[in-house]
Amino acid sequence: MLAPLATRPPWGKNRPVGRGAPESDRRQTHIYTYRLRSIARRRGLDYIVLALVIGVIGGVAMGSATIGRRTQSSFSAYLRHDNASTLTMSAYGVVTGSAASNYSPHVENEIRHLPEVETVEAWGGTFAVPVQPDGVPEAAANNAVNVAVSIDGLFFDQDRASVVRGRMADPNSPFEFVTSESGARALDLQVGQTVTFGLFGLSQVDSPGFGTPAVQPTRRLQMRLVGLVEFNDEVIEDDTDQYPTNLVLTPAFSRLFPILNNGTWYGIRLQPGVSDMGRIEQRLENLLPPGTSANFNLVSTVRSKVESSLRPESIALGVFGLIALLAAIGIGLPIIARITLDGEGDRSVLRALGAPEGAIATDTYAGLLAAVVIGCVLASTFAVLLSELGPLGPVRRVFHPGSITTDWTVLGAGVVVLLLALGAPSVLIARRQARTAGRRTSTVAGPRSRLAEVAASAGAPPPVLVGVRFALESGSGRAVNSSRSVIIGAVVSVTLVVATVTFGSGLRTLVSRPSLYGWNWGYALTSGTDVPPAALAALSDDPDVEAWSGYTEVNLDVDGQIVPVLGANESLSVTPPLLSGRSIDGPGQILLGDASLAGLHKHVGDYVEIGYGSPSTAPLYLPPQRMRVVGTATLPAIAGSNTFSVHTSMGVGGVMSYSRLPASFGKQTESPDPTQ
Repeated sequence: MLAPLATRPPWGKNRPVGRGAPESDRRQTHIYTYRLRSIARRRGLDYIVLALVIGVIGGVAMGSATIGRRTQSSFSAYLRHDNASTLTMSAYGVVTGSAASNYSPHVENEIRHLPEVETVEAWGGTFAVPVQPDGVPEAAANNAVNVAVSIDGLFFDQDRASVVRGRMADPNSPFEFVTSESGARALDLQVGQTVTFGLFGLSQVDSPGFGTPAVQPTRRLQMRLVGLVEFNDEVIEDDTDQYPTNLVLTPAFSRLFPILNNGTWYGIRLQPGVSDMGRIEQRLENLLPPGTSANFNLVSTVRSKVESSLRPESIALGVFGLIALLAAIGIGLPIIARITLDGEGDRSVLRALGAPEGAIATDTYAGLLAAVVIGCVLASTFAVLLSELGPLGPVRRVFHPGSITTDWTVLGAGVVVLLLALGAPSVLIARRQARTAGRRTSTVAGPRSRLAEVAASAGAPPPVLVGVRFALESGSGRAVNSSRSVIIGAVVSVTLVVATVTFGSGLRTLVSRPSLYGWNWGYALTSGTDVPPAALAALSDDPDVEAWSGYTEVNLDVDGQIVPVLGANESLSVTPPLLSGRSIDGPGQILLGDASLAGLHKHVGDYVEIGYGSPSTAPLYLPPQRMRVVGTATLPAIAGSNTFSVHTSMGVGGVMSYSRLPASFGKQTESPDPTQ
């Protein structure tokens, strides 16, 4: 016989509900429905607040991390969008046997047919420069702006120049050009302005009167500046790289005025998987005629420099995201605890009605889990929307995809952390409360603070006792307080403030002390030719000069990689700051920057092989030699005579002795034109 409904527990196994279902099951369904309506009416706002807290703060956390990752990878994405070359080769010297031209279609075609090469395009230098009314070239055109004539699309479809104002020049229009913002400043030009260019031949440039009204251009051309652009190797650059910058003329110009007499630049894209750059560069040099010198730039070097400069910003965004995630957890947990404690009376009633612990726990955490899950969905959606703000930093100026992105790594990790940090405690707290439902006799008693007891024994005033107890006693039941989370939050906040101030102080120290980033001397004097002995004697005799050392920069092949090296004798009075090991004190030794050493996968004490060119490039030829790495140094940003080649910078480059190198090689590296 069934028990009366008033005493029969309404809890049991779920069975189909409908017209044919037993009356008891329909009654149980009504109870569940009533319970859900009651929970929604009494706690609905709490659940909404919990979901919004998780959604907004968690979304900011995951969005910040997404933007940070997008910022760090932005330059690599920009290079792919830019169709960037893998490496570039600048060639100097007459490569066709004609004094009127420096570009050789034959050489470019030979490069194109190398099995490792995917594509190659080129630009050539020319003396088509802005001129004054009297025909004299603008002074900035001699040293601040390099005129690059795109021969077959370089800067237009490979190593594409990024437009920052105006538009790109039409490759089919010979009378349009673009330049960078620094080039426009140097020439005092505005977008849309028409400029008179003068076209000079090689014989005119070499004549004694060049640069005066006595030498007039062979042609005067009306050229229009249609846009300002930025090149992929100028997104982030050292001060020494600021000039010369490029002024780009179109392929149509090169077809109409094929006078190229100032060096050639080849942009080369290699096949995927090609990594032996030393062998590739050797093969490229062998394609050049005798007497032609080549300098190489690797896009990986540029990418490494840019990504190093982006890393602090990316780390800052990641740390901010972590802090926001901790804040979401720190705010969410007290809300969960408060919702759970507010339902204590309901759990007591359910216990009195005979509900088992599992049903009571489910009644408590079901709504919490639903709010957490909804909050995670909101956070993921918010993070995806925030991703449109990335990338940040200098790359955004030239490359902004303008669309949202879904970083599944960040979203997955963020959702898992939120579910574990908020969902798991919801279940544990609910189960614990279900076990104690209806058994508590006090809502005030809780762990007592020993410090509070000592203060009470000492006769502390009531306000002091109340403050100490609020701060150190957590209480229980409805009298619970969040003292522990407040203390933890205060500790975290103070730690973050101290860390921020310390980091800022260290950064100011680094910026204000050049010796920490490679400049531990007062002045750096550069010369494109041999320094006269009289000048060296004057430096030695000057009472204001404490010490000096002379260096010559050249790009050497070090274990298959191009490394800019400062050459000097063994007795150095002024050297870049050492980081580890010791300075060079004899031949066969080399100092390297940390980045260069890491790129070579070597350590201090290991040996590397250096060389330069091939027998066909003699006297610019250095046979392979074995050198020992004796230390690491912080190198300064100094450009050599060839401003289009890689140069030393903070962690890039090396220092070695030139005392046993061929005299002819050293002589050529000191010349302003390596072919002379």
